[in-house]
Amino acid sequence: MDPAEILSSSRRWMTAGLAAFSRNDGSEDFAVHHVGVAMEHLLKAYLASLHPAHIVEDKNWESLLHATGHADRSRISRSRTKTIGLSVAFDRVRRLIPTVTVSTQEFEPVLAARNGVAHVGDHDQDEVRAVLTTVIRLAIPVLAEIEQLHGVDDWAEDYWGDYRQLRDDLLDEHTTELRLALTAKIARAKARFLDRLAGIEGAQRAALIEAISAHNTYPFSAEHEDRARSCPVCEGRGWVHGQVAFAWGSDGEGGGEPHFVFYPDAYECAACGLSLGSEEMKLLKLDTTPTSWST
Repeated sequence: MDPAEILSSSRRWMTAGLAAFSRNDGSEDFAVHHVGVAMEHLLKAYLASLHPAHIVEDKNWESLLHATGHADRSRISRSRTKTIGLSVAFDRVRRLIPTVTVSTQEFEPVLAARNGVAHVGDHDQDEVRAVLTTVIRLAIPVLAEIEQLHGVDDWAEDYWGDYRQLRDDLLDEHTTELRLALTAKIARAKARFLDRLAGIEGAQRAALIEAISAHNTYPFSAEHEDRARSCPVCEGRGWVHGQVAFAWGSDGEGGGEPHFVFYPDAYECAACGLSLGSEEMKLLKLDTTPTSWST
């Protein structure tokens, strides 16, 4: 019932949940389940910070012995202690932290999604974004209280890791689905890049990035060199690809020289795995202007 351990567990589950949402491969069930578990652990971490007894299931004497420092007298191991559920934890925290603005009605989809996936493998697909947004709205004031309680600066911000921008975009109701999907892609690409290059530094790192970046998954495309020398996400160098059309240039008299026109419509970076469509390229302000050259 150590608050620090419960808090660390919450962070791991939250990272896993946001990562699942970012994959955009049908893992929404993992996303809503994992953030629900993260939320339960976060609420219990706060309550346990006040006193471990606050997370013990009512009238469970053996568990209460663990919570009050008498584990040696309990007949059960710590792993078998009975604690309150997510719903009760939410009610207790909402009563204790005035800055929590999430209502019981708003929190119900979080409970339904987490329990639905855990018990019957199902959840409401239309509520995925609402579930994640509600969890974030609740987590922010709880993290602030924990940070103040322990006198630790910037811990609440570190809790979100590489998913800070995704957190902010989910909170913004004006964020379009395209922008949200792009933010998720970027977070996933950053995490993949850091994992691939973990522990590799200096000249070896630079050489490896250069070698990976040289791989073009579309060998007949043009290198994204003049308009974006580096990947918008990592230290690598990406490639732009699209359609090439044959055209005749006009000389004002119905003639002209034949030439090719390249119309960029996608971007790929082998170093981090970032893959963008034309609309996403525009959101990131990558140049999609057609270019031409003579035959």
